[in-house]
Amino acid sequence: MSDLVFHTVVKRISLPQALRFSGVFRARRVTAVIGGTTIWRSAMLRLAAGLLRPDDGRVLGPRALYYGGFPLLPAHGSVNLLRRGLGLARLENGDRRLGTLSRSECQSVGLDIAFDLSPPALILADPWTALPFHARSDLDRRLAAYAASGRVVILDSEDADDIARVADDLVVLTATGPTFISRESRGAARFDSQEIRALASSARGAPPRSRLMI
Repeated sequence: MSDLVFHTVVKRISLPQALRFSGVFRARRVTAVIGGTTIWRSAMLRLAAGLLRPDDGRVLGPRALYYGGFPLLPAHGSVNLLRRGLGLARLENGDRRLGTLSRSECQSVGLDIAFDLSPPALILADPWTALPFHARSDLDRRLAAYAASGRVVILDSEDADDIARVADDLVVLTATGPTFISRESRGAARFDSQEIRALASSARGAPPRSRLMI
């Protein structure tokens, strides 16, 4: 999606709403963002990561890595060559050519890089896409461990079952602004996937219209 599309969406969100959104994420928690539209959620997550700036130049979020799901890896070079370019250690079996990787392997490589870069805030969009069952379970454990290490994990996924397995908190994007729900407020060890679907469905739609420019 183009920066123009993101810029247009952000223009429809007031500065107080955006600041409130960026302030709900907590360390040692896995937070899932639901509701709104895909473009709206992506714009807000990029705001949280500091990848989009309001008109006054302020960055709203912490130093973060935004990983937008299934990666578009370069067709040439090897996995190790890509990792070396990012300052990461080589992998024992990292000489596979990027152009020969399957969709699932590309996703795994992208996620490995995202975790290995070890940002204070890790923002992942559709991280389970294309992963086989065993890899999805492994990703669940990695997300929990990453948050438990004292860092922020933020997820954007359309799959309520995936969210229910790992989320400690939900941020529901509604017409009046973001609503925060903790797992503890539900008195359960995990969120119910049916509730997540209902919340996302009731909040689905365009971002709030506002005359305030950010």
